[in-house]
Amino acid sequence: KDISMISDSDADERYERLHEIYSEKVRDITYQLRGFYLKNAQIMSTQDDFVPSAYMKWVKDTQSNVPSEWEDVDAPRRYCSKIMKEEQGLDFEDIFDYWDPNPLGVASIAQVHKARLRATGESVAVKLQFPNMENRFRADIATLKGFCSMAMPQFVASFNEIEKQFSHEFDFRTEARNLEVVRNSVMPKWGGLVCIPAAHLKYCSRHMLTMNFLRGVELVDGIKASYQAVAKKTGKSLEDLEAEKRVTAMQQGESGLKTLAEESNSNARIRWAIFLGDIVWSLNAARFVYNISPLSFIYGSIAYEWTPPPLDLGRILETLCQV
Repeated sequence: KDISMISDSDADERYERLHEIYSEKVRDITYQLRGFYLKNAQIMSTQDDFVPSAYMKWVKDTQSNVPSEWEDVDAPRRYCSKIMKEEQGLDFEDIFDYWDPNPLGVASIAQVHKARLRATGESVAVKLQFPNMENRFRADIATLKGFCSMAMPQFVASFNEIEKQFSHEFDFRTEARNLEVVRNSVMPKWGGLVCIPAAHLKYCSRHMLTMNFLRGVELVDGIKASYQAVAKKTGKSLEDLEAEKRVTAMQQGESGLKTLAEESNSNARIRWAIFLGDIVWSLNAARFVYNISPLSFIYGSIAYEWTPPPLDLGRILETLCQV
């Protein structure tokens, strides 16, 4: 490619075939090594152009859907009981009356389980740090620093900084205190729009973090579900709707990038169009006539059917930025 023996497009095709062949091998090795390598996969998953698409298929999963280190589903419960006794002098059975053996999520240094406090009946999320994880991280970084010192010494300083930053991640007592600082700073002003879980400091230790359990879906999943409902109402698939939007943007010469205000205005127009459609093109008008007629007093009223509007992404992102 570099000496023009093959074209860029031909080289790209060959690279893609190689990525498809080796991506799953890299995935399996990453899951086997875990530690710092899994953390890097998480970092790579945060932006779609960091790695080729064949790798992006699985690095996205590393944010919260990594296979657990424990093959025995009861092992996390026994481990939690052990560290509660060693680090807090507490008995697991005295604190929790329910423990879900299936993790809510698994990441590079910890996994999270849902539990219930015996004293209050409150549902909580319990984050458990994997055994010996700090030593494994430090060994990974030491290995990489050793390689760089011989082959690419310009990167040693970067790894020193990375090592310094990660040193704060392995004491969950610090994370619990930071969580409280954020909650106390955000909730008084923004509590009507966002929710920061409260840490249960009595049940937090170096290797365990307990916080309020919040129900919800990941933002991307919520956005997709919202637009799928709109697409379904129009008799189209989400993919068709996205394709139409891209074609319209190209025909109108739009770059595809909008300000938050422009996104909110666009969303407001869509919501208004959906509302009018529900009145004009559905049976809601007939339901309205029936509900104000004497028949509704005899046979009961009929509920209206409204199309759920898409999420106002502009407003959501503006709120997040302000928070």
